[in-house]
Amino acid sequence: MSIQSVSLCALREIEGFAPSPFLRGFVWESERVEDFFLQIQNAFSKDRKMFLGNVLVYEEEGVYKILDGWQRIVICKMILDLLEGSERDWSENERSKQALAILKSKIAKIGNKSDFERFFKEKLSFSLTQLKSQSNLYQTLLRVQNTKKAFEDIDILKARFLRKFNNSRQAKIWQKCKRVCDRGVVGFSWLLLIALELCNFGDKIEGKGLLEAFEGRSAEEIEAFFERLEEVSLYLPRRDSEGVWGLEEKLEERLGEELEEKWRGEYIKLFSYLAIARSKKSWGRILKEFLAFVIEQSPPKEDLIPYLERLDNLRCKKHKEWGFLNRGVEVLHYWFYRLDYYLYKNRERYRDIRIGEKSFAEIAESYEFRRLNSIEHIQPQSRASEGDWSKKSKNIFGNLALISQNFNSSLNAKSVKEKKRQIIKQIKEGKVESLKMVLAYAEIEEVWSLQMAEEHQNKMIKILEDSLLYF
Repeated sequence: MSIQSVSLCALREIEGFAPSPFLRGFVWESERVEDFFLQIQNAFSKDRKMFLGNVLVYEEEGVYKILDGWQRIVICKMILDLLEGSERDWSENERSKQALAILKSKIAKIGNKSDFERFFKEKLSFSLTQLKSQSNLYQTLLRVQNTKKAFEDIDILKARFLRKFNNSRQAKIWQKCKRVCDRGVVGFSWLLLIALELCNFGDKIEGKGLLEAFEGRSAEEIEAFFERLEEVSLYLPRRDSEGVWGLEEKLEERLGEELEEKWRGEYIKLFSYLAIARSKKSWGRILKEFLAFVIEQSPPKEDLIPYLERLDNLRCKKHKEWGFLNRGVEVLHYWFYRLDYYLYKNRERYRDIRIGEKSFAEIAESYEFRRLNSIEHIQPQSRASEGDWSKKSKNIFGNLALISQNFNSSLNAKSVKEKKRQIIKQIKEGKVESLKMVLAYAEIEEVWSLQMAEEHQNKMIKILEDSLLYF
């Protein structure tokens, strides 16, 4: 190994300097970004030099590939760009966008930016450690992994593939599919295992780790895997850099027909519902069966949504009685997500229902599924003895909605009339968290009685029953 000290600017400007295939992209959480910037600020306030750690590299075909230190380098590049007014795109994933937003906010609060920029360029440095030979590359990688947990199986797998093939086509497929998963509806490791199992190599993949599942595969099998990976990724909705959901344009070529906007929206909504409502394992199995269906049967688009809904139904226990929904905060969140999906799907039935300035159909059209973690009582628990309510009846499904912890805290013990004002504000801002809740508040004027809640509950359970009819 050779070690040398380099300034931050010198590191940024080294020709042929790039991340290695082992790296995961940007993964630092917001708290870590803030801590790192605070350390730099402290050094600036004391006007002292700051050592930013080691950068480990190896050389390949004249290019220095970074093995370790990439996260710190990305943050420093972001800071330099912000100080110099560069408009480079850092929207690799959600965490890189969050990091950039944090740094913008921090830098905006610095009073003497020119002094800070000069300090940043002149007094920050790294040590650059270069492996003299690639023969000990994997041993070094494992040492780094064991001491810092810097790499995952996915990173090692990628490096093995790309070093074996040395083919830019496979690299592009890998990166493209990883971006789809970073902004989409399934984890990348799950997609890799699904694609591998759909290659029909003759052995059971489920339950194996990634490295074990790919152990001993021939070059022909790996080539087939990359083709299958690219093929199945076409069917997955993904978000663009602006956070807008969309589908791969090549899906139309695959299906051989034009994808209308209404169909696109309902297809995306179904995927986002299942990805959030189901556990990772359950969703992985559903998705594997769905992708096997589209690969083997090449069905028309009219069959895709019903088939995926059927797979969801097959993993639902049929219920003649729905009393299990009357358990307050103990109700399984899945049923709230499922109900909201079918309210969205049948939104035109409720076009005449209005709350604030919008119809329910308009509200549902722009609704997006998100992970929620708090069950709200529409009639507050602190007012459970008002009117015809009782402490027991407050827990019926008709009086419940699944929302975020923050929104629940903001509602607290307010009256239903006060809550309705906040719901209307949420609708105006396009931040609705529960379609069930919107329908309930559309009925509220001054009070929310137990009788109203029971009637609402009967309607909601009828929707759930209807959604399971063909199962």
